[in-house]
Amino acid sequence: MSHVDQMHHETALDRWKRFTYVEDLPDELGPFRELLEEYSKVPPNETDEVLVSTRKKLWEVAMYPCIGRWSFLNLRSMQDSHFKIAFERLKQPNDLDTGSNSIDTLLDIGCCIGQVLRKMVHDGIEPNRLFGTDLHPEFISIGTELFNDEGCGLTFVAGDLLNLEDKALDKLDGKITLIHAANFFHLFTWEQQVKIGVRIARFLKPGTTDALIFGKLSEVVG
Repeated sequence: MSHVDQMHHETALDRWKRFTYVEDLPDELGPFRELLEEYSKVPPNETDEVLVSTRKKLWEVAMYPCIGRWSFLNLRSMQDSHFKIAFERLKQPNDLDTGSNSIDTLLDIGCCIGQVLRKMVHDGIEPNRLFGTDLHPEFISIGTELFNDEGCGLTFVAGDLLNLEDKALDKLDGKITLIHAANFFHLFTWEQQVKIGVRIARFLKPGTTDALIFGKLSEVVG
């Protein structure tokens, strides 16, 4: 069969995978490998096998480009200047003996396997200040398996931000001062973004005057 014939017989799923799925692990995975080795105690000679297995499980749940192209392993969003501000605020202790009373907490929206939150814990942030939410509960479970940290103190909630009546998300209401939403809003229409924004506002602590909502996104023109 010629290349043209093969293209003609491709299914929609085949075409999607051809443009969104990269078979081999990328070369630039140093920070993530380090996280697996130091936080999760994965032996260096096993990291590739673990990552390939993890990506397979995630792809079976949802065929997102960020999964197919391995970009969920990219921790570069943490280099954003706003992220650094949030990190410094979260480092401040909540210690009545010293007069410090930091109340900051961070929610990672679209947290996938919770890689950003684990990196923050590895870098010294108290896990009880960190929250994550994702549409897919399977992603959260796969993350716990990958990082081998059941009961680590992080709080994860699976829920649908487009469903304003999703009761699962209510447990986050009024608890958050910092919201990280990287590579998230551009996935939705403007009307959906507004709806999500309304839901996100309910997560903020009452009386918060210095809330920060941040995260890089892609621009869609057309």
